[in-house]
Parts: sequence; C-alpha cells; structure tokens
Amino acid sequence: MSHPLLNKEIQDFIRAHEKEDILRLLLNSNPFPEIDQKFLIEQIHGRQKAKEKLPTWYNIAHILYPPKLNLEQTSSEITANYKASLTQHQKIADLTGGFGVDAYAFAKANLEVHYFELNPELATLVRHNFAVMGIDHVTITAGDGLEHLLNSEELYDVLYIDPSRRDAQRQKVFLLGDCIPNVPEHLDALLTKTGRLLVKTSPMLDLQAGLQELNQVHAIHIIAVDQEVKELVWDIRSETMEGTPKIIIALLQEDQSQVIHIGRDELENAEAFYEDPQQYLYEPHAALLKAGAFQWLSQHFKVGKLHVNSHLYTADKEIDFPGRKFEIKAIYPFDKRLRKQLLLDRAHISTRNFPKTVAQLRSQLKWKDGGPDYLFFTRDRDKKLVVLHTQKVNS
Repeated sequence: MSHPLLNKEIQDFIRAHEKEDILRLLLNSNPFPEIDQKFLIEQIHGRQKAKEKLPTWYNIAHILYPPKLNLEQTSSEITANYKASLTQHQKIADLTGGFGVDAYAFAKANLEVHYFELNPELATLVRHNFAVMGIDHVTITAGDGLEHLLNSEELYDVLYIDPSRRDAQRQKVFLLGDCIPNVPEHLDALLTKTGRLLVKTSPMLDLQAGLQELNQVHAIHIIAVDQEVKELVWDIRSETMEGTPKIIIALLQEDQSQVIHIGRDELENAEAFYEDPQQYLYEPHAALLKAGAFQWLSQHFKVGKLHVNSHLYTADKEIDFPGRKFEIKAIYPFDKRLRKQLLLDRAHISTRNFPKTVAQLRSQLKWKDGGPDYLFFTRDRDKKLVVLHTQKVNS
C-alpha cells in the first residue's frame, strides 16, 4: 500500500506530536496539504491509544490507524492474546474483523485465519498493517462475513464474532438481539458451519440475559485487565450441552495473570457466612462481582461477609484473594463525630451498600482524595452504618 502518510517527513511529524492535545492540533492549519488533515490527526490519536492498548502496533513503523470509533471498539492486545489461547484448532474465521487485533492474535497462534470486514477501507488498512507486521497467512475479505459464510460450503473449526454494539442510528446497545449482526437470530445457521462459536460481547451484558438469548453455551469468559472488566466471551458448541455453563474469570495483567474456573452450579449452591470486621478486609475484583460470586467467595476462601448486600469480606488473617486487600486500623460508627475522630485531611473513599455517595461524603467531610488511608463506608451484619479505616496491603 503506497500512501503519502508513509512519507518519512509525515511519520516524523506524527511521532513528534503524539503527546499533544488532539483538539488543539485540529485547530492548527494542515502542515501537509497532500493528505486529509482529519486522517493525519487520526494517526496521532491512534498512536496515543495504541501505546497502552496495542503495544505491538505502537512499536512498529508505518502502521496506519482507523477512525476513533473503530479503535475504541477493537480488542486490546492482551485480551486478544487470551482469546487466541482458548483454541488450538487449525481453521478459524473472524466474521467481524475490524482493526484486525483478534485476527492478528489468532494468526500469531499459528491458526489458519480468514478475516472478514464489512468496511472496505478498514479491510484495506488491515491488509497494509499485516504486510508491515509480517503476517502473510491471513486471508482478508472485504465484505459481509456472515453473508459469505451462510452462502458458502466452507466449514471452520472455530467461528469468532464481535457484533457491533451500535444500532443503525449509531446509538449504543447491549442486548445481543440489538447488535449487528444479530447472533441469536442466526445462531442455528452458524452452528451448521462450525463446531465452536466464540462471541465477544459488552462487559455490560447481564449474564442471565445473555443465557436467555443464546443456546448451547458451554462457558462464559469474563475477561478483565487490571481492575476493569473489558469484555465477555461466550463459548458456544454445536454438541449437546450437559449441565450448566462454566464461568471462567480471566484476570489479566502484563506481569501476572490469574484464571479462575467456577461452575454455575457452584455459584448457585454456595452459602456465605457473616462476620464482624476482623483484622483484614477483602474487596473482590470487579470480574468476580460480574460473575455473581457473592456467596461463593465467602465459602471458597473462608472469609466472612460483612452484610448480605455489601460484598465486602473479612478474615483474621491475610490470604491470597482475587481482589484488593486491606488491614483494618479502626472501626467507627457513621455519625457527626467521625471527622474529629479520624483526624484526616485526605483519604480514598469507597461506599458499599451505603445511603450516601462518595461525592456527598467528600462534600460533607471535606477530605481530599489520596494518601495511604482507605475508608469504606458500609453496613455491618447488624445493618448498622459503619466506617472502616484501612490501609492497603501490597502483596
């Protein structure tokens, strides 16, 4: 692909301005009249986003980036690598290829990859980038992947689909039936073309709602990066489903990752026990809360729950726990004496099952954010409003 944007002078300009404010750059005159200024600014914005989200792309010269929306919707490199690790099959079709991050990860895992993308400009961009990155074993097709699949005789070991979570008016949607393409509507037809379908959805999709829309779900992967749930992946098989789907929680970090397997029957049958605050406080990772593992956490890790609706846990010893851990320094009733008792001018504030918001508490107590102290405003097992003064345990 020969493009004026690849000229050394323009590439140098992009790198020299990648830390600058995009809106301010848009107000400046176009330094290179031979290319569209909007496209130029998209490249600077793309490098800004890729530095953390797509480090391989960021570190390779002559990569071209798509418009902002396409880049926002793409998988991060770390989540794409996790999805590629889920299958060792030889032939996979990415029916909604987008910027090609998932297809790249599948290709790096030595799979035979067929990439489809409805937007021809985006497909051209990906074809260029893959050539630059030395990926030559991905078949790229500009067109409707679902339509192509349903009108061909070709079969695949795995199909991967990431439905667009925007409707025809470009408004955000969350239910699978409102996404494009409509996976529930075409599910039976898709399973005639493969034995396994992986569907990426918004992390906002309720698990029970997803299970009501989809059949043959063998596992749900809740994929988180650092402290944030990034996406859900539904592993659907053509073979008859036995039992309930397994919940697989992937807590991904650059230096250390953890994968937790929980059967849905384990979640449904787990029983929590309740304790007054002990020496340590445990705050579950958001992915465990997304899974609905409220009772399971208490039973599995042998930690007491503070209150049925608080989702904070406690124990008298430090344990390895999927989330943040804190040492409790003091416990206070929530009343007008609190500010005088604590003698703080700043603290991190969290609320769990509490009638006031963080913003309301900051306004009332006049504490700045930050420092070594973490205050949890919550209820104890007797439903009393309490404040736990803690400090984070780093281990």
